[in-house]
Amino acid sequence: MRAKGDLLKVITLSRSAAVGGPGRPGEPGTGEEEEEKNGRFEPKKRQKKKRVGGPFNEPESTKYLLRARTAYFKEDYNRTLDHILKAIEVEPRSAQAYAMLGSLYFTINWKNLAVKYWEMALELDPDNSELEDLVAEVKNAN
Repeated sequence: MRAKGDLLKVITLSRSAAVGGPGRPGEPGTGEEEEEKNGRFEPKKRQKKKRVGGPFNEPESTKYLLRARTAYFKEDYNRTLDHILKAIEVEPRSAQAYAMLGSLYFTINWKNLAVKYWEMALELDPDNSELEDLVAEVKNAN
């Protein structure tokens, strides 16, 4: 079974990119849109947005995933597992954490668990074609 590329990729988003991205004042998504009142344009009042899936914990989760990646390349798989599990505890809907967990299990040749966690990652991130290919390849090899 070949393993192409880096199985423990970590993708991060800056907080500003995740909530609309930085932009110029007055642009949609910056929170500084304007509305017309009595012939003048004034800043719109900000409305609180409801967050789906709980608080935004991605930066904290990413911190653990980066630590997991470092431990992985030192072949310290117990520490890798600890950091990935902490990332999942902090952000249970992190597709990246489940993908990394699957990759860790694949590395130590626990392929059934690898497929299980890769499929969990795909439930959270169904557009991850690279992960789909890995799952199909491992399943076809059995």
